[in-house]
Amino acid sequence: MDFFKNNIRKYIYLNILFYSVLGLAMVLGCLYPENQQQFYEKTHTAISSINFLADMKVHIFSGQIIYLLPLAGFFLVKNFLSALLTIGLPNTIIPFSGFLTGFYQAAVFGYGFAPTKGINLSTLGSLFLVILEGQGAILVMLGSWVWSSHWFSFQSYGHPSRIAGYKYGFQLFLKATLFSVLILFVAAIYETLLIWQTGI
Repeated sequence: MDFFKNNIRKYIYLNILFYSVLGLAMVLGCLYPENQQQFYEKTHTAISSINFLADMKVHIFSGQIIYLLPLAGFFLVKNFLSALLTIGLPNTIIPFSGFLTGFYQAAVFGYGFAPTKGINLSTLGSLFLVILEGQGAILVMLGSWVWSSHWFSFQSYGHPSRIAGYKYGFQLFLKATLFSVLILFVAAIYETLLIWQTGI
């Protein structure tokens, strides 16, 4: 927990910025509902076309709820790899780049889940999912920010060299990533149950 104590301000700032971008993207989606609907349908069609996911849904909707477990595993891997590849990977080469690409993910979340048809129980369920997945992304962004800080300003943190700052920052990034996995695990279970209940 020392990681959060030492970076609580960064974590708060990221939450404010991330959900502000997400909220603005939702507003944009509501202002242009036709474009948002096309975007949502293309994204939903692309995900639904994955054979594994389609097979899991067939089993679940036929009453074989044991298939909820591999489906939850699929969502966990999908969400974690998405955050790791779009936020964590760029940071290995360019400091703070992963921190910035995370806001693109916030915009995609917000625009894709904009409540263009009004607020109802289904919409609220999806919004809660966005919040959970957003927290997973924010934690990876936080790790990316801390990692870049130790790498870019290594002397300010007392590291003898930039390489030492890079290595130490990477260790902190892994800690943040571990917390992200825990959050995304909860999000994966919730998303699985949401599909089971709503048939999305």
